[in-house]
Amino acid sequence: MPSIGHIASPEEDMASKPDRELTEAKRLEKVLMFQRWLYVPAVLFAAFLYDWLYPPSIAAVVCLLILANIAARYFYRRDISPRQQSLLSLGLLAVDILAAFWVIILGIRHGHTALYIIFAPMIVEAAIRFGLKGSLIADVLFSLVFLGIRQYGMAFWDVPYPLADYILTVGVMSFVSLMVGMVVRQWRHHRHQAEQLAAERALLLERRRISNELHDSVLKSLEGLALETHAIRQQQSSEATPLPNEQSRYVENVCRQVSREIRDVIFEMREETTSKNIIEHIYKLADAWQREGRAELTFVHSDGIPELPWRLAHNILKVLEEALLNIQRHAHASQVKLALDAADGILKIVICDNGCGFNADLRDIYTFARQGRLGLISMKERVEMSGGRFSVESSPGGTMLTAHIPITDSGKQTD
Repeated sequence: MPSIGHIASPEEDMASKPDRELTEAKRLEKVLMFQRWLYVPAVLFAAFLYDWLYPPSIAAVVCLLILANIAARYFYRRDISPRQQSLLSLGLLAVDILAAFWVIILGIRHGHTALYIIFAPMIVEAAIRFGLKGSLIADVLFSLVFLGIRQYGMAFWDVPYPLADYILTVGVMSFVSLMVGMVVRQWRHHRHQAEQLAAERALLLERRRISNELHDSVLKSLEGLALETHAIRQQQSSEATPLPNEQSRYVENVCRQVSREIRDVIFEMREETTSKNIIEHIYKLADAWQREGRAELTFVHSDGIPELPWRLAHNILKVLEEALLNIQRHAHASQVKLALDAADGILKIVICDNGCGFNADLRDIYTFARQGRLGLISMKERVEMSGGRFSVESSPGGTMLTAHIPITDSGKQTD
């Protein structure tokens, strides 16, 4: 089990979800078991009020309830699966319903129609176990069986039961069960929201922890290396060969570039929201591109592009950064166009340039990996992990990358 202070990952959370549900089901059964123990004195009290209707039959009902509770207690102490737990819950509910109808039939034979009220706890139990759906099923079952017993009692036992009383009893039972079912449904909805908020909070804390680790270890080491390299280069005499100067300048620039990238990652991870306005981030990316004097970059987008979940937006930005980096290194382009368009729940991304192009065949894309070129593979895999499609068209006149990513259910995606 996770230790104190450990924040469960999404994979760990998914793996532990069945265990939590089973624990909650067992806890609920303990409460309902106490309720079922109360059925025993309730049945005995009802039998006493109605002159001990068929004492052997009442004794059988009591024994059935006691045996069911003992069996339930035995199984709860064992290691059972969620499916076995569900079957056990259904079995116990069936026993309770059978006992209730048994007492009702015994009472109806002697004209005690008020005993139909005994079925009320069964309907409430079904609503608690299975929510609104369970209450509706219990209502239909009760109405049909109640109607059958009423017709049978009137025909064979000559027990009068007015239709108005039947409608009133069914109506009251249905109202109570539906109210309980709606309360249980709302409670489960709030619990699901609370679990989602807790998961998001855990994610934010984990991202903050990682950002602190990056800042306190990797980032400081890189910045220290960059400063040391700069100091060495400053100490070199003017008679030194230019090669060491160029090497030290290159190392310093790489360290500072990596430091900036890590710092950007730290800032992103410390954001308190789980969604991003991707348009703002792309404008920042375009501004940085223009400030560094690279090729002319034109960015256009349609209206109505929503904020995206953090992970989806992060993947899209990484695809764009990798594409622009490849253009800078290999395309020798003078013009770059980046376009975003959202329609019918699909975000379309197009990046094209007027560079020298290359031989691109996505069917053989993993041949690039053997050559040490992972840019295209990284972009393709990020798009596909987001549920989208990625394509490349290249010729000596330029290259066009296209990605289609679904954003209709983007609110359901999690970081």
